[in-house]
Amino acid sequence: VKDGDNAYYGKLPKTWIKSKLFSVANVIMGQSPKGNNVTSEFSLNAVEFHQGKSDFGEKFLNPSGKYTSQITKEIEIPSIVMSVRAPVGDVNLTRKTIVIGRGLAAIQPYGYSLEYLYHFLLTQKSILEQQATGTTFKAIGGEVLRNLPIALPAEKEQIRIVNLINSVFEVESQLMK
Repeated sequence: VKDGDNAYYGKLPKTWIKSKLFSVANVIMGQSPKGNNVTSEFSLNAVEFHQGKSDFGEKFLNPSGKYTSQITKEIEIPSIVMSVRAPVGDVNLTRKTIVIGRGLAAIQPYGYSLEYLYHFLLTQKSILEQQATGTTFKAIGGEVLRNLPIALPAEKEQIRIVNLINSVFEVESQLMK
């Protein structure tokens, strides 16, 4: 993204960084283990396995009840996981180390706020859906995700934005009771 290109970003404060996702986070595309290496029984050398968004919670990934000892793409915490196959663009946060299959990608920020990036990615679902391809089911590849434009404020501003968003969600939660 060119420094003066506001077609995507609109008007941003001068202190914000305009970049692409790959330059602010490690983007890891999932890779599925062989089917006979996925089981519902836990063993000491197995790691929880997630294939798609079926175990997404409101914000955090729920247990899948599936395990694999064929470690293909192991994702450490803290990470964001994104559905890259229909539906495209849904995101969750991880609470433990997992293995991800082809329906997911993991995003691990390079020193930026995980919560800020999570909330930013929530706003990008429709943009990613527009870039999805496929006839049987829509999907995005690593190139599309890595090149997703992103706008980043300074760290203090990221924290302020996250705190504001979280306080709005807290008020909403109280109103829903």
